[in-house]
This record gives sequence, structure tokens and C-alpha cells, in this order.
Amino acid sequence: MRARRRGRRRDRRGDGRRRPHGRGRGRAARRRGRARRPAGRARQRLRAQARDPADPVAACALLRSAEKRIDLAAVGDRTYLGILSAGLDSDANRLANENTLPLGTAVYAYAALRALAAWKPARWTVTVDGQTREFDGYSVAVSNSGVYGSGMFLVPDADLEDGLLDVVLSEDIPKRRFLANLPKVFKGTHTEEPGLHFLRGRSVSFTADRPFTAYADGDPIAELPATVDVVPGTLRVLAP
Repeated sequence: MRARRRGRRRDRRGDGRRRPHGRGRGRAARRRGRARRPAGRARQRLRAQARDPADPVAACALLRSAEKRIDLAAVGDRTYLGILSAGLDSDANRLANENTLPLGTAVYAYAALRALAAWKPARWTVTVDGQTREFDGYSVAVSNSGVYGSGMFLVPDADLEDGLLDVVLSEDIPKRRFLANLPKVFKGTHTEEPGLHFLRGRSVSFTADRPFTAYADGDPIAELPATVDVVPGTLRVLAP
């Protein structure tokens, strides 16, 4: 009995769930999707787009809903649903995953503050559908759903069915201003702030002047340089 319980222990890193971006599953995701009820941060992303009602009765009604196909993003042979990011986010994700304090969802704010205190700007090279640009700054994020962390609306108008990736470039600004803008991300009111640039495309390649691990939905997924491609209409879901 004890061995059985240990075998069912959930992974506490990232979402604490079985992930669609497990190694070797990217090619399979291109061939077929799976209709399942998402958990962890994936549930936050679909709830944010009004596709996962909190009411249990309404949730059961989903079983009678029509099937939809939504996009995934692929990095090599791995896929993800939400947001891949690198830079300051790499450091914050690592600190959040290493944390042992009982902070709940506040762990992300805690990790971001720790990462910001030690941060030094990086030089980025980003190519979106063949168009290249360089900048000094905090991070590059490649978004499929637009929501991550504990309900941060990085790309409020991201669409899981448009066949496009949303790219967010965060340029170098004073740390105090960066910190002041951070709460706005939880409401999605940050998009007009200076230093942020929003792009769209089907294929995104990027690298930096120092090593970074790219994280997707809270877990490490690739080392830079990395290339992300959209995989349209791959994941089957039930939605009202």
C-alpha cells in the first residue's frame, strides 16, 4: 500500500500534473489530439477564456458540448499549451521550482522579486517568420494561450484557435519601473507600457548573449537557442 501511494505522488514542480509537452510527444501531438479536462495552470488558461466554468453543474454540461480543436506550440519534439519564456522568467521559474516555503500561488511573485534583484540585462536576437530584431532587455516570451503563472494575462487577446503565436519582447527599463508594471499583468492592463513589444507569427527563433533555459508552463523545456512553431488545431477539447 505504501509503495502504491508513493507511486501516485504528484510532481510538485510547475503545474504538478501530467504534461502534454513530455519528451517524444511532439510528433504524436501533430498526428492526433486528446480530449481531456486540463489541470493546474492549463485549467487557468482555459478558464481565463471562459472555457472551464467553476460551477460543477456547468462543468458537467461540457460533456454535451461540441468538440473543438485548439493550437499547441512545439519546440523540437516537445509541445506546450501556454507560454514559453526565457530570461528573467528563467531565473524566476527556477527559483519557484526550488522553493520549499508554503507560499501557494504567491511563490511566483516571491521568485520574481528574487530574480529581479540579481538581474542584469541580456542581449537578445529574435526572428519571427523570417524577420529578425535585436534588443537589450529582460525576456522573450512565446505565447500560445496568453495566460501563465497564478493568473497573469501576459497577452490578453491571445487566441488558441488562430494558428499564430504571440511574442512578447520585454526591453530594458529601470527595475523600479519594471516592478511597478508587474501588478498590471494580472489585469492585462500592461500592454501599452513602454518597453513591451508584441509580435505575431507562426515560427519564432531566439537566443541570447548568455545561456538560458526556456520554461513552458512552469517546467524547463529547452536550452537556448530555441525555435518554436505553432501546431494548429492539434488538441481536441470540449468547449461551450
